[in-house]
Amino acid sequence: MKSTDSTKTEFHVTIDVVALTIINGLLNVAVAKRDDQNSCIDLKRNGKVIEVPRDYQNHWALPSGYVNSKTENLIDAARRKVNEETSIEVDSENLIEIGAYGDLGRDPRSGRTISIAYVAFQPMFTEHDSRRKAAIFKPVLELFVEPTRLEFDHEKMLIDAIQKVRDLMLSTPIATSFCPEEFTMTELREVYEVLWHHAYDKEIDSRERQKYAAEVQEYTTSESFQLLNRANDLKYEFARMSQDKINKIARILTTEANQLSKKPVIKNLLDPANFSRKVENIPGFVEKILNSTSRSSLRNSSGQTDLNSSGRPAQLFRKGSAERLDPPLRLRVKQHK
Repeated sequence: MKSTDSTKTEFHVTIDVVALTIINGLLNVAVAKRDDQNSCIDLKRNGKVIEVPRDYQNHWALPSGYVNSKTENLIDAARRKVNEETSIEVDSENLIEIGAYGDLGRDPRSGRTISIAYVAFQPMFTEHDSRRKAAIFKPVLELFVEPTRLEFDHEKMLIDAIQKVRDLMLSTPIATSFCPEEFTMTELREVYEVLWHHAYDKEIDSRERQKYAAEVQEYTTSESFQLLNRANDLKYEFARMSQDKINKIARILTTEANQLSKKPVIKNLLDPANFSRKVENIPGFVEKILNSTSRSSLRNSSGQTDLNSSGRPAQLFRKGSAERLDPPLRLRVKQHK
């Protein structure tokens, strides 16, 4: 006997990708702009998404889309969508599942949409297809400050993704991949401080998150930050340029950058001595380099020479042999004032 249940709901399966990296001392995420006339925004941040007229300057979305149920699995769909919408390439082994998102009210359009979200965290994403739109990376903190908004429940996915990356950084040496081949303990500590900004804490409410994020907005809108950001964008555009143009731009940027004083955006979240002691007590995390003062430039993110307490150039390290941190790293983060 055929069912006559008129309440039967049409289900859709989508994927979302949170592609994270660190650019100029800030955590950045790959985002895309939609062409639809309306945006789907959780205006009150209460889990009820509604359609509103699109603000093309301030409404952003994570790379996402429907899974082809007949021809691809979830991980392949994730790689396809992030490339289609941002042109960047993400390897399957770098994609980590965050979870499933299917709350009522997360998508006001027809049917019921269940999304599987993934996160990728790496120092550099390669551009796979230069014919498509260039990758857009935005500082995560900017996305928390009005009038900028992420669509659907993408803000929740983003926060969950950062928690997943934090867990990864405590249990693996992945943070060392964001440092030079030879690095100081300050440079390694600054990578952790980027991820442990209080605005990323899951337990705070949206009002606190916006407040913490707004504290660095003055820097992100400054001329020096815009120049540094432009220099990073060029890494993704070089493949499209002639060598002569690359050399010309490099000369201009070098001249301008030398006149700017780059200051760390997020600092003093971790006690330096406590952090160093914990890192060095984990077998295989880092290795000391003998005669470490041979590196020509020992500058931290402040643009200052990194010195130890004796006023000498700081000790250099390299990544150790451990693939997992045992015991895991434990951080003592200073309270926000």
